[in-house]
Amino acid sequence: MTYDLKDLEKYRRRERKRQRIIVKAQKDLKDFRDKAYWEDMFDGMFYGILFTIGFLTLCFTLAYVFAKVTL
Repeated sequence: MTYDLKDLEKYRRRERKRQRIIVKAQKDLKDFRDKAYWEDMFDGMFYGILFTIGFLTLCFTLAYVFAKVTL
């Protein structure tokens, strides 16, 4: 009898864990489809591109100045 109760408890734990995983996956899918997610992704990509362009501009400017000074 105690083995049956232990098995039942293990089964209930597994089912609760599975349900939590399913609910989390559904929430993640909803967030993924949500417009705010894409707006945040766009903002992040925009700032990343802006930073990269600024950094490369600074590097090329310094290289140009260094080339003018040394040549």
